[in-house]
Amino acid sequence: MRLLLSTVFASFLLCSPAFAASITYTVNQNFPGLSAQGTITTDGNLGTLTSADILNYDLTVSTDLISASFTQGGSFPPAEVSGTDLTATASGLFYDFSGASSFFSLGAPGDTFLCFGNDGGCGAGSGTGVQIGISGIFADSPTQSGVQQIAATSAVPEPSSIALLALGLFGAAGAMRKRLV
Repeated sequence: MRLLLSTVFASFLLCSPAFAASITYTVNQNFPGLSAQGTITTDGNLGTLTSADILNYDLTVSTDLISASFTQGGSFPPAEVSGTDLTATASGLFYDFSGASSFFSLGAPGDTFLCFGNDGGCGAGSGTGVQIGISGIFADSPTQSGVQQIAATSAVPEPSSIALLALGLFGAAGAMRKRLV
């Protein structure tokens, strides 16, 4: 009996889904004459994010005239988060454009970057919205307001761990029944 309980407990532990520490979000922002696509990877923290929570980014930004790709590292510094307007859930990254003078910036400020900002938080000339810079050329999105989703996660299918656990429990019950008969 003790062996059976140990086996069931071990099966449960082995079949329990494992959760990755990091979460990769897909960016797909499109405005007239302005777009940004790519990924942002966080450390898996949910709720309000800081600069330390952004592990990596890999983005392509475009205007009607030019586009550029950039990845964190080398001449592109880590992400910068000012204020408490960037939040994460298991399904997406959200930015509150109603905040005051804050921003979430990826890339090299003043050169090639993607910035979500409030009340000029992305720099001179920017209002409240998304700003893209490519080699000194800047473009702003239309004014944004309220909480907007800026990136989403891909749906991850549930592994068959629950089916494996059920199969193990039925097998254990069958073995136990056979021993008792």
